[in-house]
Amino acid sequence: MSDDEKVRRTAATAIHQIYGYKLPPDQEGALIDQVKQELEKDPAKRAQIISSMDEILKREW
Repeated sequence: MSDDEKVRRTAATAIHQIYGYKLPPDQEGALIDQVKQELEKDPAKRAQIISSMDEILKREW
């Protein structure tokens, strides 16, 4: 999974926690993109997200 995908999935998780899965697809996608853009503006936050996702992905299920 690329670093961009990790940040996007984090943004999607945030949107789904707030709105569930009831938004129209176009509105959901737009909100995910907006959150992703905000996360991308803060290099420290982006690095933290990537690091956290890497740790999660390393775990054995």
